[in-house]
Amino acid sequence: MVSASPSASPDPMIAADAFPRILVIDITRRQDGSATGAVKEALFTHWPAEKYLQIHATPVGGLALAGAPSIMGRLAGPVDERLAVELARAYAPQIVLYRPVPEPAGFHLAAMGLIRLLQAPLAIWIMDDWPAALATTKPALAAAMDRDLRFLLAQATLRLGIGQAMATAFQERYGVPFQSFGNGVRLAEWPAPAPGGERTGFTLRYAGSMAADMTLSALLSLARAVEKLAESGVACRLEINTRPHWQALAAPLFAGLGATCISIEERDEAAYRQWLADSDAVIIAYNDDPLSRTYCRYSVANKLPELLACGAPILAIGPCDNATIDLIAESGSGCIIDSADPDNISQSLAGFIADSAGRAQMVASAKALAATSFDIDRTRLDFTQALAASAAPATLPHRVLSDTYPREAGAHLDETELVAILSDGWPAGRERVMLDVGAHFGGSSQYFLDRGWRCHCFEPDAQNREKLSARFQGEERVSIHPVALGETAMAAASFFRSAESTGISSLLPFRDSHEQAGQVPVTTLDLFTSTHGIDHVDFLKIDAEGWDLMVLRGVPWDRLRPSVIECEFEDAKTTRLGYRMQDVATYLTDRGYTVLVSEWHPVIRYGITHQWCRLSLYPTATRDAACWGNLLAFQTPPDEQVLNAALDRCLQVDNPAALIPTRPLPSPIGFITSTIDLLSLPADLPVWIYGASTGGRLIHDLLRQQGRLQIAGFLDSRREGEHCGLPVRRYGPDLDLRDARILVASQYAREIIATLNDGATGPVHDASCLVMRLVEALKNNSV
Repeated sequence: MVSASPSASPDPMIAADAFPRILVIDITRRQDGSATGAVKEALFTHWPAEKYLQIHATPVGGLALAGAPSIMGRLAGPVDERLAVELARAYAPQIVLYRPVPEPAGFHLAAMGLIRLLQAPLAIWIMDDWPAALATTKPALAAAMDRDLRFLLAQATLRLGIGQAMATAFQERYGVPFQSFGNGVRLAEWPAPAPGGERTGFTLRYAGSMAADMTLSALLSLARAVEKLAESGVACRLEINTRPHWQALAAPLFAGLGATCISIEERDEAAYRQWLADSDAVIIAYNDDPLSRTYCRYSVANKLPELLACGAPILAIGPCDNATIDLIAESGSGCIIDSADPDNISQSLAGFIADSAGRAQMVASAKALAATSFDIDRTRLDFTQALAASAAPATLPHRVLSDTYPREAGAHLDETELVAILSDGWPAGRERVMLDVGAHFGGSSQYFLDRGWRCHCFEPDAQNREKLSARFQGEERVSIHPVALGETAMAAASFFRSAESTGISSLLPFRDSHEQAGQVPVTTLDLFTSTHGIDHVDFLKIDAEGWDLMVLRGVPWDRLRPSVIECEFEDAKTTRLGYRMQDVATYLTDRGYTVLVSEWHPVIRYGITHQWCRLSLYPTATRDAACWGNLLAFQTPPDEQVLNAALDRCLQVDNPAALIPTRPLPSPIGFITSTIDLLSLPADLPVWIYGASTGGRLIHDLLRQQGRLQIAGFLDSRREGEHCGLPVRRYGPDLDLRDARILVASQYAREIIATLNDGATGPVHDASCLVMRLVEALKNNSV
C-alpha cells in the first residue's frame, strides 16, 4: 500500500533562502506508510534536505532522527534522548513544528523538554480531535495533556489544523487562532482508467487503515452489504488494501465474506494511482460509534484529495457530523451513506451502482473540488510562507567539531598543547614567535620552547613569576616580562590575587576572595612589539582572567596579525566589564579569523580540576550559558581531519563511555546531497564508487555526464568483477586507497563509512542521500 504524494518541482515563487531551518517532532516519519507521514511528505517534499530535521518515534516508543544529512552524519536512526538533544541544539532550528499526541507518553515528555530547552519559535499541528476522545477514555491523562497542550498553544507562534472545521472548532475551544493545512494533489499527475481489462462486475476499492477507533466497523458493514448484493446476483466486489498489522487484526472479522478481498500489496506511486483510477468507486469510511465520531469529526481525511483526483466516484460511509463526509456532501463529489446497517448500505449501494450518470457528475464535481481546494502547489507555498513568517531569523547551525563530553566523562584538554601539535605541520622557515600573556608557571610556553620557538612570557604576579623564572633560568629563547597587558599603557594599575587559586590573579577582582596585591605596570602589544622589533607573531596566547579583550584591543592590527590566537572567556567575569564571549569572537571574526569555541563545563570552584565539554565552530551557542572556555582563532583554519587527529592526541578522558558522538564524519565535504555537491568536489584524486549496483550506477552516470572527475572503478563488500565497464574491487584492509576519493552510493552508508574510517583511505563522501533522490526521480519518470 502507498499514499500518492505529489512529486516535488522547483517553485519559482519560493526562493531557496525562504525555507527556515525546521525541526519536526512527530511520532510518524515522512513516507512511513501512515496518513500523517503522507501529509508531511506532501508538504515537505520540496523542502531543502539540509533544512529539515525530524525526531520521530521508534516502533518500541523510543526516539529516532532523520533528515539534515550533514548534521546527522552516521547518527540517523534510533538515538537516546541525550543525543537527540545535542544534535537538535547543534542544528539550531529557526522553528520547531510539534504534533502532540498522548502516546507514547515518553515521546511527549521528551518533546516538552526539548521545546523548553531550545527556546525556538514553535508551531503546533493537530490532525485529529484526540483531546476530546482521550477525555472519554482516560480522563486523568486527558487532564494532564490538556495542561500541556494549552501551554504549547500559548507559546506557539503558529497553530495548524487539518481542515477549516478543525481550525474553527479549536479556535473556539482554546481561544487562539488556528490555520488549516493538509494534503493536496496535482490533477495533471493522475492517469485515466486503463482501457479494457479482465475485471468484471462493479469493483469498490479502499486503501488505508482498519483502525477500531476510525474505520473498522464501517468497512465491516460495507463488506456485509457487498456480500448481500453479490448473493442477490449483483456482480460487485470490495477490495481493501492495507498494512500487514491491520490485515492480521481484521482477517477474523471478515472471514466468510467472499465478495471482499483484503490485501497488503505494496505499490509504487504510479501503480497506486492507476489502481484507484481503474476502480468503479473508491471508499471513504468512518465508524458511527461515539468515540470514533469524536476522534474524527473535525479531520479532513488525508486520502480525500487523491480520491477526488483519481477519476472514480467516491462512496462515503459514515456519519454526517464528520468534516470529510460533510465536505463531500456539500460539493456533490460523492455518494453519502449515513448508516451503519448493512441492509441500508446494500440498498443505497445498489442505487449508486445503477446510476452511472450520477456517478459521472460526482467525478466532475470531485475534480473541480480538488482543483480549487486541494492544489498542492498553492498549499505548499502558503505552508512555507506561514512557517517562514513564524520562524526566527536565519542563523548558522551550531557546527560541533568534536564529540561532546558531559561532566561525568571527566574530559580534560590543554588548548595550548593542541595549537602546539597543529604547529608541527606548519612549513619550516623563519623563527617562530610566541607571546604568552598570563604565563603563570610556564606550562604553555614549554610546549613551544620544546619546538625551538622564541617565547615572550608576560606575568605581572610576582609570586607566579618567581616560579616562572626558576623554570626557564638560563634559557636564552625565553624572555620574561613583569608587566600586564591591556588596551592602553599605564604606569601603575591595581593588581589582585586570590588564595583560591594562583591561576586567577588579575587586574579584575571578580571573586570575593580577591585581595589587592599591589600595583603593576601595564603596556600594550603595540608598544611592546614596536620596542622589541617584533614584526611577526605566530601564536598569541592570552589568559588574562577577564582582561583578554583589552589585550586584543592593544594589538597593532594594521601591521601585525598573529597566525593563531588563544584567549579565555567566561561571561561571569567579563559582563562586569561590559562584554561577553560573543563580543570577543565577533571582534576576531571581523578581523578575518576563523574562531573555534573550546567550551568547558561551568566552574564548580577555582583551584580544582575542571571538565572540558566540546569544540565548536563560531558562530555557535554554548551548551551551557554558565560555561567558560577558550577561543582559538586561526588566520588559516586547520583541516578538520588534522584538527581531530591533534585533538585525539592531547584530549584526556576519564570515562569515555559517557561521550556523546557529535564529531562530524572525517571528510572535507562529507555529504553529497545534490548534483551541485558533486560539482564541488576537487578533481585532484581518482574516484572509487562504493556500491556496484543501482546506486553506484546512478552516481557513475552523473559523474560521466559532468565529465570532471576520473572514475577509477567500483568498490563492493562482497564481490569483484566489472560494472559499467569498470573494475569492481572487493574492499578490505589490504586495499590502499589513501590517494583516492571514495563516494559511498549505498543504503548501508553508515556501516560502510565506519569500516572505511578504520582503513587506509582518502577523503570519504556519503552520497546515499543523492542516490535516494535519484531513485525517487526515476520512479516519477523525471530523470
